[in-house]
Amino acid sequence: MRRTRHAVLLMLAVCLVAAIVSPHAGAQAPMAGEKTYIELILDSSISMSARVEGWKSRMDVAKAVMEQLIRDLPEDPNLMVALRIYGAELRSNLTPCEDTVLVQPFAPVAKARQNMIDQVKSMKARGMTPIALSLEQAARDFPDKTARNIIVLITDGEESCGGDPCAVSARLQADGFVMKPYVVGFALTEKQ
Repeated sequence: MRRTRHAVLLMLAVCLVAAIVSPHAGAQAPMAGEKTYIELILDSSISMSARVEGWKSRMDVAKAVMEQLIRDLPEDPNLMVALRIYGAELRSNLTPCEDTVLVQPFAPVAKARQNMIDQVKSMKARGMTPIALSLEQAARDFPDKTARNIIVLITDGEESCGGDPCAVSARLQADGFVMKPYVVGFALTEKQ
């Protein structure tokens, strides 16, 4: 049973990497030399402390998936990655619903990988879930609005700060921002 869970997590991470680095249905493939920017967003809110696999928390599962995803990113000179974390209470000057922090600015995979893994490993489930604000802040992180820009969000549920992540996503896309959100949820209710 334990091996099956780990195999499923590994397959999920591999599928995410494949989805991230390959062209999407209806999208043009990146042209030679065209940059791809990927910002990973990790939910570190208190709801992530709930147990899902007996002794494992949702945070443990999310961290394992995120770490594998980071390890599997190819070292392509045209691929830049960043990491944003919300709900971790990393900065005391932020209110709980403002708690979204870019912990790794965009950099080549080889340069950013270890810091991103270290940041993910150190996270503890603590705060609120400002998904909409995190998406808005992430959109500002991208240095080239005309490049292939991708956001990967790993979360366990819904916004807890009154924002509307779907409306934010639609607004960003309507404003010309190229955003390909991949939301990985687990232990969700029908409402979520």
